[in-house]
Amino acid sequence: MKKFWIAIAIILELLNGFAFAKTIASTVNKGNSFYKKEKFDQALESYKEALMKNPDSDIINFNVGAALYKKKLYKESSEYFSKALLSKNKSIEQKANYNMGNAKYKDGIGREDSDLKGAVSLLEQSLGYFKRAIELDNKDKDAKYNYEFVKKELERLKKKQQQQNGQCKLGQEKKEKDTESQDSNQQQQEQENRKQQNAKTQDSKTAENKNQNFDKRDSEGAKQQKQQLENQFLNQQQSEKQQQTENKQEGEQNQTIFSQIPPEQTGSFSERQARDMLNAFQQEEEPNSIWAYYNFTPNDYDVLKDW
Repeated sequence: MKKFWIAIAIILELLNGFAFAKTIASTVNKGNSFYKKEKFDQALESYKEALMKNPDSDIINFNVGAALYKKKLYKESSEYFSKALLSKNKSIEQKANYNMGNAKYKDGIGREDSDLKGAVSLLEQSLGYFKRAIELDNKDKDAKYNYEFVKKELERLKKKQQQQNGQCKLGQEKKEKDTESQDSNQQQQEQENRKQQNAKTQDSKTAENKNQNFDKRDSEGAKQQKQQLENQFLNQQQSEKQQQTENKQEGEQNQTIFSQIPPEQTGSFSERQARDMLNAFQQEEEPNSIWAYYNFTPNDYDVLKDW
């Protein structure tokens, strides 16, 4: 009796399992129906509903990836295709690799203008998946065609990348040369500025030395001029003293001469006659006397022819 009830429980469990699986299959088939009508949003709703009940299903993950691919969400689709790669069903694994190759190519080629390096990496991954798909099914002509196509596209992108790197390198080298040129020009300018500054400093020192020498010469000249004036003053004083002495001596000599004239004759000479006699005496005795210096000559008067 006990065995009977155990058998009944097993049968009921199997029936429940069949019912559950039937429900999932129905939901997936509903999604497939939307997919064939290209109603990919509704298909995704059905697939994800089924996926909530069986998240590890290789078939459901594959279908979700296919619907996302049709919506051009290539990066998201590859996440679901990657789960289908673990399928024990070689047919599903082969198709998952093929679809992964397509998704990686579409994702990569879309980044060609914005992220060339990333695009090259994605196309390299695409080649790997196509290669695995060919290994699983050597008769898959589409996989072989796509492999060759992506290979050529990858070569094109790599050449483009090399050109860009070369241009970047040239640009960098040009930038470095420009920087070096600017630094060199700046250094030359600084050296020139230093030379000019040194020249100005030297000119300033030279001018200062010239001014000092000029001031010194002026000072020496002033001293010499002062000395000359002092010497002239002293000479003049000495000349005046000498003149006074000579005038005194001449006065005394004249007095002696007049004293030698007999008294009886002095009264008979007029003042002019006395002067004429004095001048005649001076011409004979002292032609180079001080009188000649002051231009006091006997020509002012009548010269006696005979005295």
